[in-house]
Amino acid sequence: MTVTLLSLAIAATVWLSRYEPLTLRGSGYYVDPAHSEHLGSFDPPIGESFDQYEVTYADGEPFRFGFTITNHGRLPVTIEGVRLPWCGVCVDPLEYVGTEVGPAAGSRMFLANAATPFAPFRLDPDEYRFVVITSRFDHCAANGRNATATFTNVQVRYRGGWIDHTTTMPLPYALTVTRDSACPA
Repeated sequence: MTVTLLSLAIAATVWLSRYEPLTLRGSGYYVDPAHSEHLGSFDPPIGESFDQYEVTYADGEPFRFGFTITNHGRLPVTIEGVRLPWCGVCVDPLEYVGTEVGPAAGSRMFLANAATPFAPFRLDPDEYRFVVITSRFDHCAANGRNATATFTNVQVRYRGGWIDHTTTMPLPYALTVTRDSACPA
């Protein structure tokens, strides 16, 4: 009996450690229109379709973008954090500031201005939630004139069962940040 229970616990732990039920494709997304231009939708021969945005660098200004996290799995998960991927040696033109989450339901659930500061939240199977990331244009001098940087994913931390996961997930769009003017003095 003990061996059977131990085997079941090990099998469940292995299964949960590979459990990745989340997607960032869903009912709503947002890209700050003050600093971006939609270039179109694209269907590559391999991979999922995506929208492309050109983002114009504006030193020190905030830049927000949002997307829907959906749980397509059979078990509930708790979303514990969402942010731009962290790279200790990178000097990116978008510096992560914070994450917000939209209301769980209602007519304002996909509006970026209805989002509130992030707190962990549960997603049951087939549930979704709108998330907004706030960043700031920074590191102007480190990113030379006519430099570009493309952002295509975010880092998501979640708990499935008793297992913590951290995964990098593709955005439903690509954000290409272009700096084409001189840095402020």
